[in-house]
Amino acid sequence: SGFLGFSIASLPFLAPAPRRGDAVFAVGIGLALFLLDPVETLVRRAQAGKKLTQAHREHRYQQLVAPGEAAGGVSRALVTAGAALSILGAVSYRKPELGWLSLAVAAIFFLVERSIGARRMSRVVAGSTTGV
Repeated sequence: SGFLGFSIASLPFLAPAPRRGDAVFAVGIGLALFLLDPVETLVRRAQAGKKLTQAHREHRYQQLVAPGEAAGGVSRALVTAGAALSILGAVSYRKPELGWLSLAVAAIFFLVERSIGARRMSRVVAGSTTGV
């Protein structure tokens, strides 16, 4: 997965020099869910005074899967959302005037993931404190 990540991240270098900024933006849109989740997780952990290097299960994508539940459905949903955002990023590269719309859609996708993850996590925490 490291090779794939570095390959995708290097795609903007294939764009003509004057369009590299647009290419970085397009790739960022496609990777928004995978970039925003770790940033948000690090910020939350830092604000809570937790060790940033300590193992944890606080990423939103991890919270989408309840303990003991299979991760296949969540993986499919995130890959589908990532593919849709990648297509949207490619469209915004071709039509830069759609950049703000692409950014808004990526933010909405992340906020939906964040909201669902937080809701599921609060249910897990509530269940563990009530003994359910």
